[in-house]
Amino acid sequence: MKKLKKFLAMMISMVMVLSMATVGFATTGKQGSVEIGLSGTDKSASGNHTVKMYQILNLDSYKGTKYSYSVNTEYSEVVKSVLQDLQVTVNDNTDIIAEILKLKDSDKLQTFANKFEETVSGRTDLTPERTGIIDSSKGKSTTVKNLNMGYYLVVLDNAKQIQANLVTIKDTGNNKIELKAETPSITKSADKLDVEIGEIVTYTIPVEIPKKLSDDMVYRITDTLSSGLDFVSFTDLNTEVTKGTLIIDVDGNTTPKEGITSIVGGKDGNNPRVLTIDLSEYIKNNQAQVGQTLTIKYKAKVNANALVKENNSAKLEYGKNQNSIIENKPSEVKTPTFPIHINKVDDGNHILPGAKFELYRKDPTTVKEGNDPIKVTASNPDPDPKGIYKIDSKGSITEMETLGTEINNSNFGKNGGFNLVVNGLKAGTYWLKETKAPDGYNILKKPIKITITNNIENIGVDNDGYTISLEGAPEGVNIAPDNPNIIKIVNTTGQKLPETGGTGTLLLTAVGALLVAVAMIRFMRRKQEN
Repeated sequence: MKKLKKFLAMMISMVMVLSMATVGFATTGKQGSVEIGLSGTDKSASGNHTVKMYQILNLDSYKGTKYSYSVNTEYSEVVKSVLQDLQVTVNDNTDIIAEILKLKDSDKLQTFANKFEETVSGRTDLTPERTGIIDSSKGKSTTVKNLNMGYYLVVLDNAKQIQANLVTIKDTGNNKIELKAETPSITKSADKLDVEIGEIVTYTIPVEIPKKLSDDMVYRITDTLSSGLDFVSFTDLNTEVTKGTLIIDVDGNTTPKEGITSIVGGKDGNNPRVLTIDLSEYIKNNQAQVGQTLTIKYKAKVNANALVKENNSAKLEYGKNQNSIIENKPSEVKTPTFPIHINKVDDGNHILPGAKFELYRKDPTTVKEGNDPIKVTASNPDPDPKGIYKIDSKGSITEMETLGTEINNSNFGKNGGFNLVVNGLKAGTYWLKETKAPDGYNILKKPIKITITNNIENIGVDNDGYTISLEGAPEGVNIAPDNPNIIKIVNTTGQKLPETGGTGTLLLTAVGALLVAVAMIRFMRRKQEN
């Protein structure tokens, strides 16, 4: 009987052990998956994000919410070294497991991930178990499958700094994690809303110092100017820089900072409108400044090719090395310039040549001193330049003459409908004065007050990006109803008649009164004689 009781007790114990083994089991051969989602602000050009997963602990068994882990020997040395850098004392694997599990809700997790990635990035023998690509233009998540069960460090390494989390992968298929996909970005701004040919524009780009990704990381700004701008040195505004080093301003200082280069030329070295500002070395050598902002400024001069509908853009390129470059969405800034188009015709709507005009910044009839006409340069070659002009502070002429034919070449979106144009003006008010009328025609009695309004932010299909308006225009001067923003000037011919109420009328009246008086006197004398 005693033997039977011992046998039954032994059997019951074995059953209990086996029943426990069905819930807590070795995970060898078992696999799971994880759904990784993104939140935050994504400003990368492609929208693609690479997610890496490192299995730092093995999941040996689990029951409900209780887990049994062991250290993954592949990363044990790295993990121990990183923990020690964080001033965490670990003596054995038990200590390592305990400290790793504490990181989940710790403010040290990000630092741990940064140092871990920095350590393994240069080693070919330590590669992540799995990588996943999230294309945020198509969706905000991805699922990584065929993962051995364990405790994983998940990193997103193309964000402002390495974004990280920890997750336990089981074979239940309901593993989820979310990462913050806030990618680095830049914003380019200009000190002017619109410009005139010859003006200097200052561009500003604030750059937040990021955590370095690796020792051979790339972090650079590429700025591409429009054809209407040329780079000029921050300390020499009269010299265009078409190739080589450009002097810029960093935090109010034009003395070059060690580790920052600014080169004009682009990839082939011969593009005069591409500036590359490389910050890679500076960021690697100034990690104590992570989170602080560098303010970068550089200058460009408006040239004769400036247009209304033209954008300048700067983009940020960054990556762990030259083979992993990610492009930031370009930051665009608009610095437009505007034209004044004139259609000089007779009362039969025929083009009139030979009319001459000057352009002023202030009313020439009320301001005499310091209000010289604006200097221009003719686009047509000598010896008979007519029709097309551009603002030029170093120009030698002020008078602009109308052509005898309609100008049909494309000019600021206008194809015909004018026979005189002056390009390269900023928004504002101007006065156009006729200095000579065509032979046989009357000259305008007063200047035309013209206002240019910048509408570039609301540009559309029926919007030139600017508006021309007139105030108190002389008779025969208006905006062409069939061609917006073109000023139509109709000249009249024949003898110039005196105006009603003018000096000519007064003179006629006086002469007439005198003749009447003489006639009356002679009439009275004859009457007396008779």
